[in-house]
Amino acid sequence: MSLTLKRDVSGREKLNRTPARFEGTFLDGVNLRLLEEQHDVRGSFTEVYRDSWGLPIAPAQWSVVRSVAGTMRGMHLHLRHSEYFLCISGRACVGLYDLRPASPTKDTSMLIHVSGVEPVAVSFLCGIAHGWLFITDAIHLQAVSETYADYKEDDNLGVHWNDSQLNLLWPERPKIVSPKANAFGSLAEARAKIEKTMRQTSSAAMDRQFQRNSVRSADPPEKGIFSVAHCGEERFPLCSSTHGCSSRQESTPSVP
Repeated sequence: MSLTLKRDVSGREKLNRTPARFEGTFLDGVNLRLLEEQHDVRGSFTEVYRDSWGLPIAPAQWSVVRSVAGTMRGMHLHLRHSEYFLCISGRACVGLYDLRPASPTKDTSMLIHVSGVEPVAVSFLCGIAHGWLFITDAIHLQAVSETYADYKEDDNLGVHWNDSQLNLLWPERPKIVSPKANAFGSLAEARAKIEKTMRQTSSAAMDRQFQRNSVRSADPPEKGIFSVAHCGEERFPLCSSTHGCSSRQESTPSVP
């Protein structure tokens, strides 16, 4: 992927990258970060996470997942923990739907096209239903903010991937879906489960994302088919303080 050079109104030069193509609405609480892959005669080195990036997740567990072409994983929904997805090899589509009642992008969706050729880390907050469709055989890195051993069935909800209300135009029909994912209910049933869970339990993460006093984005969501640009210090239409596109330019470490 080539760098494109742009000038802002002050005449300063900025390097902007297009990390991923997506369709739909850029959801509040979602972050796309293009990763820097450093090459030398030995191969390559890529940082996949750094605290200073300010991603919407504090990882508690990392996993490596292999999937065969045509596999659909999801759509899953968690009310307490956030997630991180990085396609290391192959091609995939990440489908997201915002189910948070207080979100400025509630009831909207986005479909992100990712590949291992130009790695883009996708991270997002709890309350966003998510699924991955693998177009080819693929390997992805996945992180969660709560370990799988700790979260229970009350935080392991789901929505059927083909529910028309999700408004996710998957590029192809999946060939492999787990029995559990095939048994997921409708979007309406997921909303009802959220309301029931909120009445019965609470947590700091749930309170931040599902209460009406949550912080709202200052800008309305943009719709259509866009590419998200790393925007340096500027506020471009698809970048807000609540989701952003990981725009800070940081020093690159020496390759180990």
